[in-house]
Amino acid sequence: MIYTNKPVLHIFRALAGALSNILYFYCYQRMSIADVTVIGQAVPIFVCILATLFLQEQVGWRRWLAISFGFLGVILVINPTGDLRFESLIALLATLLFASTFLFMRVLGKTESPTTVVFYYMSISVIVTGLAQPFYWKSLSSDFLWLML
Repeated sequence: MIYTNKPVLHIFRALAGALSNILYFYCYQRMSIADVTVIGQAVPIFVCILATLFLQEQVGWRRWLAISFGFLGVILVINPTGDLRFESLIALLATLLFASTFLFMRVLGKTESPTTVVFYYMSISVIVTGLAQPFYWKSLSSDFLWLML
């Protein structure tokens, strides 16, 4: 069943996820794969911080210490030489948005079925990314299509 009592949460989760993916692809075009991947590994750090802020979850001092060291590592990756790149901040924003999808899932998972959550996430994501396609679409070459066949 795809009926939901929380359509707004589904919309925000899907928008955050789609925008996160769009921003990651933007960063992969402009940064090294290693840097984007390392920044993306900060998702658990942001999930813990956001869960503390918005879901009032309790975090002990050991976890805060681990979060601090992890975040220090992310800062070193973002700014190793002292010059801050715009793309690094975009990757950090993408990571934050992706982490927020986990929080939305935690809230939605209490009352929504997995089918409902996946349906709304995929449907809204297809619409959002589909709106951008006319501006970025590049036709596939016949060689590539032949290889796909």
